[in-house]
Amino acid sequence: MIFCLNANGNTQMVNRDRVDYGNQAVRQDQTGRWHTRQLTRERPTLEGSEALHYPTPPPASHPPQAARRTPTLRSQSPRRRTPRQVAAMKPREDIAAMLRDGATYRQIIAQLGVGQATIAATRKALSIPCPRPHRTQPPQHRRRRRRHRHRHHAPRRRHLQRNPPPAPRQRPAHLQHPPPAQHPRTRRPLPRPPRTPHPEQTLAHYSQPAPDGHTTWTGPTDSAGKPTIWNRHKALSAWRIAFHLHHGREPEGRVTVACDQPHCITGAHLTDRRIRQANHRADQAFEQIFGSPS
Repeated sequence: MIFCLNANGNTQMVNRDRVDYGNQAVRQDQTGRWHTRQLTRERPTLEGSEALHYPTPPPASHPPQAARRTPTLRSQSPRRRTPRQVAAMKPREDIAAMLRDGATYRQIIAQLGVGQATIAATRKALSIPCPRPHRTQPPQHRRRRRRHRHRHHAPRRRHLQRNPPPAPRQRPAHLQHPPPAQHPRTRRPLPRPPRTPHPEQTLAHYSQPAPDGHTTWTGPTDSAGKPTIWNRHKALSAWRIAFHLHHGREPEGRVTVACDQPHCITGAHLTDRRIRQANHRADQAFEQIFGSPS
């Protein structure tokens, strides 16, 4: 083969042998480069040092090429059989004979080269029960493996029986946790108290009673200076909790201090809307009876 440069500037392969029936005029320039042109009606004859060549080798000189596999398109691929077509298939005697002998689907496919649909259609048409797969490992072998496993772990068990592990060390008495309280009847452990202290416990912790009957708050306060109790990431008013503990009910409206101590948390010195309204009615009745002080 000769790689020549054609009139379009592209590389073209031409047969090296000169032939009389060629249609390519091939010449070689001074630099050793090969040029080729097609014999046309305008230039039908050879010019200068041109010679006739054929663009491709003759058929006899072609080397045998391996047959290329044509790609199978989806439209050319064999269609899958529908359930109705599978049911209409005729049963095969060779498949039925192997099924009756107890052969599995894999054995039938490996020996006869058929598909599972064909085996299933034959089995259903002749009412042959489904074959059960054979055990690859007999029970005796599994029993032997189990016995070997017990023998492997037996020395460890005998060693533990002869040399028991030491008892765990007991903690000192002052570090041991007290046993949980039990119910008097069921003897079951009672639920442990929550870790977070109740607001009443926090109120008692930060309360400091005074000799004159007032109670001073020593805990945290909010931006306005009011006593505050933090419980489960929530800010609670210490005045409302103290009011509830003293009066036994939830306060109505805003809780205020009735004494001259601005941060007193004594329950008797705290008032809500109901108490303030009752005090106002009592003051009006007193003025109606005795008159307003002049």
